[in-house]
Amino acid sequence: MNRLKTIPFYTFLIAAFFCLHGSNENFGYITFYEGFEVFFISICIIALFFLVIYFISKSITYAGFVTFFLASIYLFFEVVKKNISKIPFLNNYTIFLPFLFLIIIFVIIFCLKKEKFLTKANFYFNILLIIYCLFDTVMIIKKQINIPAKIYKNTIGININHIKNTPNIYFLLFDEYAGLQSLKDSFQYDNSLFYNKLKSDSFTILPTFSNYSITQFSMASMLNMNYIKNIKDSTIVGWEETQKQMLDIKNADIFVAFKNIGYTIKSFSLFEIGANKSIGGNQFLLGHKRVLTNKILHNVLLKDIGYNFVTGKYATNFIQKIFLGDLPIYNNKVEIGLNYSIKNIKSPQFVYAHFLMPHFPFLFDSLGKKVPNNILFKKNNWLNKGEYISYLKFCNSKIIEYEQLIKNRDPNAIIILMSDHGYRYSPQNLSTSTFNNFCAVRNLQNKNPPSSISNVNFFRYVLNSNFNQLLPYLNDKTIALFEK
Repeated sequence: MNRLKTIPFYTFLIAAFFCLHGSNENFGYITFYEGFEVFFISICIIALFFLVIYFISKSITYAGFVTFFLASIYLFFEVVKKNISKIPFLNNYTIFLPFLFLIIIFVIIFCLKKEKFLTKANFYFNILLIIYCLFDTVMIIKKQINIPAKIYKNTIGININHIKNTPNIYFLLFDEYAGLQSLKDSFQYDNSLFYNKLKSDSFTILPTFSNYSITQFSMASMLNMNYIKNIKDSTIVGWEETQKQMLDIKNADIFVAFKNIGYTIKSFSLFEIGANKSIGGNQFLLGHKRVLTNKILHNVLLKDIGYNFVTGKYATNFIQKIFLGDLPIYNNKVEIGLNYSIKNIKSPQFVYAHFLMPHFPFLFDSLGKKVPNNILFKKNNWLNKGEYISYLKFCNSKIIEYEQLIKNRDPNAIIILMSDHGYRYSPQNLSTSTFNNFCAVRNLQNKNPPSSISNVNFFRYVLNSNFNQLLPYLNDKTIALFEK
């Protein structure tokens, strides 16, 4: 008991509590190794701060309390900000940050030579953090024990006995590629030459439109060939709903179905697909350990005010690189994976390649020249229709390159060129721009598609056309979503 009064265990338990509580709150979305990685890094930084302060103060209780106080603010900054910002005059960063800094200075000075207070704090926070950590540990174990066995079965009703041929399938997804009509209406751009080129290469252009306005929801619906339960039009969605869709994408019915047919599933995507890990692009996804780290001080500041340092007079190359992350090399990684699969065919194979183009950031111009950062990070650049069209032209050239390579190496393959949704930032023709997407398929058996088909019915149509299925079609509809 005396050790609880004299040794600041709580200084280090705060890192364990941060990871345990986050893992408990987000159970099922964070693996043990991801949580441990965050814990290990946190504990190392806390230990370093503790040693520095102890070296200066020569007091273990003082070093423990001050380190704990600083670590608590850093790790739980989003919660601290949310509560302090409820005070009207502190809801602006220009006032809030100096105010927080003054509180930190006050605590550091106040605790000097307050040994009696620090001894009581030692005991109180040691007991408190032990209770909190034990509670979250028990809750995680309880949830783990009660979690049902995950058996992923195809629920659509594929009749394998009707399948006569199993051609390789290349599903190339181009994020936020607007459809022909919305390009005409919202951009005054005619993309017909590109479509005609695809038609000359035996592609069938399908009159598709997306059902959802956000990637995770659109892809979850498309890949599961069904609408998402409890998500209605104009719903405001947060990370919880988004995480659920990422799990649904990972275990999507279309991949389960083709795996049961005998296909090898290969994925080069920002999403996890079965045993295929994400290859990056996670600036667009709040997943895995980012569910934890997204709430700590530097990430909250980057999210809230970081854009002030990627554009204008305060722009710095260091912050710009943080904002871009692995996006400059993401599409290249997808391309490498796709090329390898084309050249090393393991029949039958279903290859899913998810390109983040022509989605913002518009990294290249129409000639394939890298866009400099001063233009890339120009204020509201994602609203710049000229930059979008320029990147779309570059995307067109890459699409032709990919489909030609597949066609030459694997002529009987089904090639699907598609987008998850249209361009979402047009103030005019919102419904057309958002939902009108792009879809072209090579080697369709039924070349007389319905006059209109939404993404939720797309793979139903492919299975009926090429795999002798009789799957019913769902009523087509669009569902606009808004992010918190």
